[in-house]
Amino acid sequence: MKLDGGPELGLGDARKLIRRAVAKAEDLGAAGAFVVVNEGGVPITASRMDRAGAFGIPVSRAKAYIAGSGRETSATFAARQAGNFLGIFLSYQHIARDHIFPGPGAFLIRANGAVIGAISTGAGIGPFVKWPGLSDRMKLVVDGKPANLEDLVISYALNEPYQPQHGDDAKRWTDAYGCLPSGTGTGLAEVPAARNQTTLEAALALSDAAMTEAAQRHTAIAVTVVDHNGDVLQIDRMDSAAPMSPDVAEAVAVTAVNFQAPSERAAQPQFAHIVEAAPFKFLPLAGGLPIKDGAHVVGAIGIGGADPEVCAAIAAKALAAL
Repeated sequence: MKLDGGPELGLGDARKLIRRAVAKAEDLGAAGAFVVVNEGGVPITASRMDRAGAFGIPVSRAKAYIAGSGRETSATFAARQAGNFLGIFLSYQHIARDHIFPGPGAFLIRANGAVIGAISTGAGIGPFVKWPGLSDRMKLVVDGKPANLEDLVISYALNEPYQPQHGDDAKRWTDAYGCLPSGTGTGLAEVPAARNQTTLEAALALSDAAMTEAAQRHTAIAVTVVDHNGDVLQIDRMDSAAPMSPDVAEAVAVTAVNFQAPSERAAQPQFAHIVEAAPFKFLPLAGGLPIKDGAHVVGAIGIGGADPEVCAAIAAKALAAL
């Protein structure tokens, strides 16, 4: 697709890619998560569709990281690692800044011939050709040839020809349906914008409100919105925000969910060793606020990338705006 920005991938273009992916997935009756990173593997934006499992964001991020930072698709990386001694991959995992998932599904994003980032999906959206939500299997056919869900959705998001990464689509199709499809198919046909993503749209609106407030303060931040379990619904990193800011935002949001209070309240001596006891991110700094429905905590917003007190004020303004 045509990107608006220059040599660096910006949030606006990254959001467009995910909007297209969500629309296509919804049209196909599927639900998953999508992550876009820059050429260094740093997250720019991520979205989890309604009804999608929480595992999709971490898997997608791990695949996108190796693609963006390595300048190759995750399928290429996975194929190369398949023939290597396990210790080599474990060494990569140890020295890499982010987690690595050695599986297909992350595609490169290019502009003017240069790699400027990567987009990935995973977990809930895989190399499937048959599932309960699929209403018309010809939606998985491109130019008369079968395609799989995962590679089709990302190819559509990029507005590029279908690029399979998951092996033999023809065999997968005949195993599912008994014979190959007849007809041209509508796999890459344009679809309307997604209409049934109530939770995701709420998370996007909250993130937008936070970034609007940050822009008015002339600061660049990252926003993470998590659900009641502390799992990510939405990530956005404003252009020029610090690379670490999405992780800080997520950590304070998860802290706010688990303590059901502003994240800075966890900075108490009795909580000093909690990070060793629980498998959750923990950062007792200001910037994370719980989202409540009455007295019930239904999620949290976290802000990172600026002074913690400023982050907390931005989070409060965003919640008040909605």
